[in-house]
Amino acid sequence: MIKNFNRFLYQQIFNNTRVLILFSVTILLLYLFPLYYFGEDCRLQVYDNLDIVFPILKVLTSSGMIFAPSDTIIPNIMGGLPRLVYGTELNGYVWLFYYFPPLVAFTINETLMHGFALFSMIILLSRYFVPKDHRYRVLMIYLVSLMFAILPFYTGAGLSVPLVPLALYGFLNIKNGHSKWVDWLIIILIPFYSSLILVYFFFLLVMMGLLLLDSYQNRKFNIHLFWALFVMSFTFIVVEYRMFYDMFVGHLFVSQRTEFSILQNHTLWETYKAAHGDFLNGSVDMDTRASAIVLPFMLLSLMLTLVKKRLSWYLSILTIMLFFTLVYNMGILQQVTGNKYAMPILVVISIVLFVIKKEYRIFYAFVLLQIFFVYWYALWFYQGTGALAEYIPILKEFNFARIGMLLPLWWAIITVYGMLIVSKILRFSPLVFIGMIIFQIAMGLSAREFGISKSPLSYKSYYAEDLFAKIKLYIGADVSTYRVGSLSLEPAVAIYNGFYTIDGYITSYPLDYKHQFQKIIQKSLSENKESRELFVGWGSKCYLFDGNESSLFIHSNVTIKKLQMDMNAFYELGGRYLLSAHKIEQSQMKNLIFLNKFEDKNTFWTIYLYQIDIPKS
Repeated sequence: MIKNFNRFLYQQIFNNTRVLILFSVTILLLYLFPLYYFGEDCRLQVYDNLDIVFPILKVLTSSGMIFAPSDTIIPNIMGGLPRLVYGTELNGYVWLFYYFPPLVAFTINETLMHGFALFSMIILLSRYFVPKDHRYRVLMIYLVSLMFAILPFYTGAGLSVPLVPLALYGFLNIKNGHSKWVDWLIIILIPFYSSLILVYFFFLLVMMGLLLLDSYQNRKFNIHLFWALFVMSFTFIVVEYRMFYDMFVGHLFVSQRTEFSILQNHTLWETYKAAHGDFLNGSVDMDTRASAIVLPFMLLSLMLTLVKKRLSWYLSILTIMLFFTLVYNMGILQQVTGNKYAMPILVVISIVLFVIKKEYRIFYAFVLLQIFFVYWYALWFYQGTGALAEYIPILKEFNFARIGMLLPLWWAIITVYGMLIVSKILRFSPLVFIGMIIFQIAMGLSAREFGISKSPLSYKSYYAEDLFAKIKLYIGADVSTYRVGSLSLEPAVAIYNGFYTIDGYITSYPLDYKHQFQKIIQKSLSENKESRELFVGWGSKCYLFDGNESSLFIHSNVTIKKLQMDMNAFYELGGRYLLSAHKIEQSQMKNLIFLNKFEDKNTFWTIYLYQIDIPKS
């Protein structure tokens, strides 16, 4: 009876492509469900999403200047910025915002990201890394692909990370000399919906390393792989032609990024801790949540490589129970992985095993490669790198730490090799794999960038279109004839609603404007270290920092008792109105006239509108 049951599981589930693909698609639909069901009432991530991606793309696609020359001024944000800073028009996400309302564009993009992530990983693993004759081949391919597909990818990068497996598939086919036209089509099309600076600069570096390694091993230069590198690089140059032209031909302005300093101030110990944290859970840009299940599984696989023969049923069950006990009891797991000596110990063990155990060298190599990448990530924040950046400016202006965006791919490959090891040593290994996917699904549903709104911070509430329409109507003038500043709420809200602003959040803008804007908030910056470091040492968020920025989204009934802004400097930048999420105390209203208070039941914002009153000299 047990044998019949095992045969049923193997034939009808573990090795049944239709069942596994149906299961995978069902999980993805569950993952995306809040976007489709709740719509504007869905909670969306604010950081690096609602606060920058939505307003920037909305302004660009509604400006009528998508194809305008790079020096054309789009007047909406920060007094008017050149078309260059809005990025390329040759990207799929831009055109989703052009043809669809922003939330619909976001929903389509999320669907494409997670769908392509699933199928690109399936394509890669079906050709590489999983032996064709392995008993659990289909199960491993689909479970690892699903684990990859439900990661919380950064939506602003489009299909960058989801398509990395497909890109690797194309490059490996070309490297191995059995490419088809579709492989070349893959590497040509990917740049049109991906980011070079966030992901593919680093991917191309890795492929260059692969080219050098292959040439060394075969004592012959792989011309086909070289041409693949050239074709993808050239395509990215075409797609990002504005950026490359500005960098190498006609430099349009000096960027505020030349003053970056806050990001590269870690001590050596802080750098080590950053690498440790990135190894456990990924970076700010790419949350891998590896410590939840993937990392423990890697440690299990690492230990099992020391076992010479297949374990008995009893020992297999005992090992499986112990593994899931450690995973479930996070206190025990944190003591193991959170120990400050864990990384050096893992490096030493992996190197020793790489030398003495040839059978599993590829597995050890990928573990060491992953560790190398997380240290690369962390070293960019090291103060020593900051000192070096004074002589090599690109180390300051370009974020080399974004190599962390490639970590999910390496974790997926490590997991596949781990599954091969576990299935070789342990009986009932499919139970381990299925247990892993259950944990990963739970993690994915909790870590996604959107979900059921448990607070007032939904898409509809955040942008508060009805409320800002009332403000616009109250002012009564054409929005292009005046500019506003936002206090204790992000400028993205005003920008999204069509207001022209003196403030904003953008990755690169003229350094001169930063210095002009700094005059408004100089007094506050001199007294508030956190604000000073954020603006002077970074500056991408050109906000009205007045010491109250920490109260964003928290208390609408707070009264600002100390307003430290130079309203003359505010006025000189074209600012005529101040939108404040908090009431300003009467004694602080020098050069300000209170006009009205705006509230709406569909948003948590309460907006106090002030007019700038500068006496004419």
